Amino acid sequence: MGNAVGMTTTSPDQYIVTPGNLLANIPGILGYYPHESFVLFVFQAHRTTGRLYELGPVLRADIDDPEAIVELCRAAQLHDPSLILGAIISTGTDADTATDVAEETILAFRDLGLDIAAIWLVPELLSGAPYLRVAGESASELGENTTGREFWDAGEVGNILDAASMANYRRTGTLPALNRQETVEFCSGPNPYMTPAEITSATSFAHQHAESMLAALMRCPEEDEYRLAEAILCDWGELLSYVLNSELTVEDIMADADIIAQAAPYFTNHQFRDCILDSTFTSLGQAAFLVAIAVARSTEKTVRANALAVAALAAGPIGMEHYVAPALQVALETVPDHGLANLLSQAHVAGGLYLVAQACVKGSEQARAQLFGLL
Repeated sequence: MGNAVGMTTTSPDQYIVTPGNLLANIPGILGYYPHESFVLFVFQAHRTTGRLYELGPVLRADIDDPEAIVELCRAAQLHDPSLILGAIISTGTDADTATDVAEETILAFRDLGLDIAAIWLVPELLSGAPYLRVAGESASELGENTTGREFWDAGEVGNILDAASMANYRRTGTLPALNRQETVEFCSGPNPYMTPAEITSATSFAHQHAESMLAALMRCPEEDEYRLAEAILCDWGELLSYVLNSELTVEDIMADADIIAQAAPYFTNHQFRDCILDSTFTSLGQAAFLVAIAVARSTEKTVRANALAVAALAAGPIGMEHYVAPALQVALETVPDHGLANLLSQAHVAGGLYLVAQACVKGSEQARAQLFGLL
């Protein structure tokens, strides 16, 4: 059904005061410009005043999939929302049809115990594009303290490049993808520098290398076990440092067969994978994300799924939250019963990804201790 979930937070000096401001934040939150979509904004009341709202999850479904839209309601329920707003983004939907869709959606949500305060129609997300409220409360029905009242029923999309959710893009000099498929392909597209046969071979080599490292740990004298385990993990850290200091991109890493060969074994089994999870929450997190994506696109099956799960875990701390959902989607398409990917996916939808990520870091410490023979 093509759902996607995005999360954003706003600092005290970043206020979204009009529908136009809200709509302008969608590309930065989702990581792409959605088309023919229904987008749901979930807010919680501010913890101190109880009057201001904080933007929480932003959920998306295809506009022509009513069942998927209702699924958004079930996802929203998990976050105990204080306010819900919606948007229809469609060039092929006129105002009358959009009103019908919006009113049906409001009724469906109400049946499940949630109210959508208002829904707007915008043909496409461009700075200055016109929007129109097609259902929900009108400006005259708003509370007296509501800001942006004059732009409630109609207005223009704000400057997308200046939106609060674009801060990380401005910092890195990048832009959201033109559509959702681009974000999925970033995680799933095969390495263009390798043939299918070479990808299969790289996967096989990764397993062989990992097995040889585990065998060496099993064979070595007890007094050398710590030194060897430390060397194996130091190699991973040195690889990430090299990627970071060399300012390599995913494209650069995929083009370097030596990096792929060195990195892939760490994603072959849970022993090595779990040992490197804590690197996603360090200064090397950016490199861990890039290497994991490159390995995923250069391998198959379990290695690919493990790499994508690690990439999803690394994406949040480095401000690339919009890659969490597509990375987990591709991981579960690759290995549907993948334990870590399923755990992260469920936590992401429920808004508990950060807590699960912290637990993964703790588990990583235990995995390292086991590798060092301390447990």
